[in-house]
Amino acid sequence: MSKKRLVFIDIDGINPQVLYDVLDDPGSNLGRIAGRGARVERAVTVFPAVTLCCQASMFTGTWPGTHGILGNSWWDRFSTPPRFRYYTDARTAMGNYGYAMFGWPTLLLPRKPGLQFANDDLSKDVETIYEMARRKGLRSMQVFNQYSRGVDNWVVPSRTAMILFALAHEELLHNRHWDKATFAHLFRAMRKSGELPDLIAFYISGHDNNSHEHGAHDQAQYFKNFVDPLFGRFIAEFEKHAPLEDFYFLITSDHGQANTIKDQDHVVDHALLGQILGAVGGGGFQLAARKKALPTDTAIGNMEAGATQLHLINRETFNWADPPRFEQDIMPVAEAFSHYGKSGGRPPFVDLLLVRPAPDQGYMVFENGALTELEPYFADKDEQYPDAVRRVRGLECKRSGDIIVILDYSQGYYFGDKPKAGEHGNLCAADALIPFVVSGPGIADQTIPFASLIDAVPTAGALLGFDTSKAQGRSILPPGDK
Repeated sequence: MSKKRLVFIDIDGINPQVLYDVLDDPGSNLGRIAGRGARVERAVTVFPAVTLCCQASMFTGTWPGTHGILGNSWWDRFSTPPRFRYYTDARTAMGNYGYAMFGWPTLLLPRKPGLQFANDDLSKDVETIYEMARRKGLRSMQVFNQYSRGVDNWVVPSRTAMILFALAHEELLHNRHWDKATFAHLFRAMRKSGELPDLIAFYISGHDNNSHEHGAHDQAQYFKNFVDPLFGRFIAEFEKHAPLEDFYFLITSDHGQANTIKDQDHVVDHALLGQILGAVGGGGFQLAARKKALPTDTAIGNMEAGATQLHLINRETFNWADPPRFEQDIMPVAEAFSHYGKSGGRPPFVDLLLVRPAPDQGYMVFENGALTELEPYFADKDEQYPDAVRRVRGLECKRSGDIIVILDYSQGYYFGDKPKAGEHGNLCAADALIPFVVSGPGIADQTIPFASLIDAVPTAGALLGFDTSKAQGRSILPPGDK
């Protein structure tokens, strides 16, 4: 092999067994790519298990509390003025890729390359995989991911593709059209580039959206029918440049996904959160709207499907820069969520409550009126909540919530605005477990017992020989495998 090249494939929301079954199928295209090599038996993502947070960890090798993207939304009470970011409304979702909603010269979706919300919000204290590779003199290309800082060639969706994305996201168009457009953009960029770069990151997201619409149980069928055939063309395009066996491949996902019950009775919506907070003793709290905070709001909810981070104002000073009082502000809210539904009405929906006395202190579990440190609470619960202590500690920072409400998936509940058949964001195994595969020249067939998503960047660095000392993970490969 004359030159090392790594293709980093990021398949949004795919559950590990689904991917591993595809790799083990001798007739699959993806099996030709990565059926042999190193496979992690139990790989775990970060918390909360949602796209913007996990993708940032995937491509920096750091925990959310370090890179600063604490979910698909976040609240920073200590900035001046306090900042609220919500990544998944239409304006911000388009803005992540450098599009405005309206304006000149195209009226609809004009290009505004300086508009890059996710890139701009990523902490300047961390490095992306592309910045690390560049210091080594390596060239990189990235296709369709929101994080591109330092990349040489960022392939963003075309205007037409962005419209396909919006239609698929609203369940108005089959997700195969979005995935097909994703592969088409990759192939077009490869043909234009001439010699391929040293690092290609390729993000496939239609699969996750299909799972939201039809449930995680539909993943295998969707992948077999619509995604794996696209990998047949993928092989043909790459073999125009070099034999497939000459490339390294690293395949993983940002998070898993759980089956949920697609009816309104199991949706814990924003209005219900507002009712609970409004009834808290001592005058209650006024919950901000999902996508915007007003000066009169006294509580912010960063609501993911599996968990919500609640930020509470200090009800003595009514100044966001002052942390809430533990006994007078935080504990009454924890008690309210703990007791909700136990005296009749809607059944209880809370699985876990994580609270912390102050922004510079760690989370504890609140249960039955008592606080328990994370380590003893989760000591015998790793099957249900994989790597829970590290994942919660990895979230902790001044920007994370005062209380984290984690929903009871076993009863089918999830936070949201409308019914979905599949969801994620929880601490539990269905959302936490991800695939992690490495193949290519010199990579021995082996099963590696455990890895974290933050190990992906150090593993890539080990393959291509660039320094990843700013990452917080480690390479999963034994020293001789590269």
